[in-house]
Amino acid sequence: MANETEQLLARLLSDNNELRKQSEEALQASKQRDPNSTVLSLLQCLGSAAQPEIRQMACSTLHSSLMPLKTENTLWPLMTPENQQAIKTGLITLLQRERDTKVLRKLCDTMSDLCAYLNDLKTPWNELLGMIFNMTSAEDPLHREFSLNIFSQLAILLPTDIFRPHFLVVKGILQKGLMDPQALKVRLSALNATASFLQIMEQVRHSSFFYHFKLFVSSISKFQNSFFF
Repeated sequence: MANETEQLLARLLSDNNELRKQSEEALQASKQRDPNSTVLSLLQCLGSAAQPEIRQMACSTLHSSLMPLKTENTLWPLMTPENQQAIKTGLITLLQRERDTKVLRKLCDTMSDLCAYLNDLKTPWNELLGMIFNMTSAEDPLHREFSLNIFSQLAILLPTDIFRPHFLVVKGILQKGLMDPQALKVRLSALNATASFLQIMEQVRHSSFFYHFKLFVSSISKFQNSFFF
């Protein structure tokens, strides 16, 4: 089914309006007929399609299939627990394997939104946070950059209480990212993530959070002199 899905995704990129319309209708029919197989085939295309444009389309389509939208219901509740786990495991694997930055951005959006959605369902995606903690120390600067990008999104999307037990760890990760010795993009991602965490700290009236707020400001002050080294 993955080959058929990849062909549909390729047609969705066509300049031919009629061909795109037919492909959209075929994809919708596939979702209604067999949501489990359709979502898994999108995940497979995301990992196996040779053209990055098709992988981008696969990720966008997977995102819209899993998230509840005004115009479309989510397929997540229709999937078996085994396939739900396969999706989560597969996304984590693909994040660590993908090299195209445009695909990685879409992966980050998909994973962050899915994590927030699962948290709303009271079925938190705990493995994702653990994976991000590890990836921020990876040898590959691309892994460090995009793990911090997910961090930044989750800081806004998830309740602050989720991060409270790990706050000293989070602070250390962000400070380390701000001083990354190899890549400016990693330092920029860390700066963006730090800004996200500063926003949520301002919303929480808790003495320890304000204490860490001062530490963050201090670390940024020290960091600015070496930002472009």
